[in-house]
Amino acid sequence: MKIIQINGNSFRGSTGKIVWTISSDLKERGIENLIICSGFNENKSLPDVRYVSNKIRKRIHQILAYIFGDAGFHSGFVTKKVIGIIEQEKPDIVHLHHLESYFINIERLVKYLKEKHVTTVWTLHDCWPFTGHCTHFLTANCDKWKTQCEKCPQKKKYPYSLIFDRSKKLYSLKKELLEDWEELHIVNVSKWMDSITRESFLSKHPTEVIYNGIDVSAFSPSDTDCKSELGFAGKRVVLGVASSWGESKGLDYFIELSKAVDENTVIVLVGMDKDRIKKLPAGVIGVLRTSSKEELRKYYCAADVFLNLSLEETMGLVTVEALACGTPVIVCNSSASPELVGDGCGIVLEERTVPGIVDAISEIVSHGKAFYGENARSFVLNNFAEDIMKKNYYDLYCKIGKENE
Repeated sequence: MKIIQINGNSFRGSTGKIVWTISSDLKERGIENLIICSGFNENKSLPDVRYVSNKIRKRIHQILAYIFGDAGFHSGFVTKKVIGIIEQEKPDIVHLHHLESYFINIERLVKYLKEKHVTTVWTLHDCWPFTGHCTHFLTANCDKWKTQCEKCPQKKKYPYSLIFDRSKKLYSLKKELLEDWEELHIVNVSKWMDSITRESFLSKHPTEVIYNGIDVSAFSPSDTDCKSELGFAGKRVVLGVASSWGESKGLDYFIELSKAVDENTVIVLVGMDKDRIKKLPAGVIGVLRTSSKEELRKYYCAADVFLNLSLEETMGLVTVEALACGTPVIVCNSSASPELVGDGCGIVLEERTVPGIVDAISEIVSHGKAFYGENARSFVLNNFAEDIMKKNYYDLYCKIGKENE
């Protein structure tokens, strides 16, 4: 069996790390595999990776998509290289991941895979594969994706379109490409995502739910006093973590929350950029983005409560990482977030309001962090460990392989 994975990155970012984890596991099992990725900002020394694009080509795709509103439908030359690699390697399975990140033309790629009857797995890390433009639609209160996208209310959100609205055309094109693709198998990263997919034009395809896994050895409770190490001794720490901060992550609610909590409480937001940090009010501490698992672990362990106020989570790895460190969580009753909060792990907010958040924090503090720690850690070990994810993908490949014999 030979597997090829295609993703924007091979190691960087959440999807890149997942792709690399799957690849490493297959290699340990003696299964031949490789990764095809853009190569932008990548470490070129990684083995079993084919880099097909570069900064200039990616920027050209990005600019064209900004103008015409059609991310994922440029980069013809790069796509030709990808098809050439697939022709040469002749994989048993091609596994697609995050394809809207300005490096490939999905129309050309999918037409080739369909024509050659290549067995294909596509992990849906967001909703873009079955919408005319957006990656999420809950905050826009939009359900056009169920029937026919047009006049997109989120045209200027990622993947950004500054001029034209091509949502109607691209929805119809994606539907034509994907709806009746016989060799396509869908993987959803949460039960919520699976239920959404079943309402889309992808509903005819077989689906699996495979949660994204985390490194539970890297994210674990600490024996040291992380609060003191980070300068929060004597403070109650409310933590938020995101790769990028804005309205979709509930930044405004964190700022309003800082006005409602007592002076003994500090709000810490990890993943900020320098400009946003300068604009934060007193009582809110911004921390720059970090790729260090150990540094991030210290913040999780220092926190009394982890707060995820996003309404749009296809899974929510940061919530799982916090739980793995024994920290109770508060999440919104929206998208996949409630799935991540097992019994005795935290609180699911029915409504996203500052008074409700304050009450939830008070409830958790009244019990104490230790009250939740064991349940939180056990829930992650039983559901979201990397080893579970790796085995589930291996089992899926084997099942598909047997079906094709």
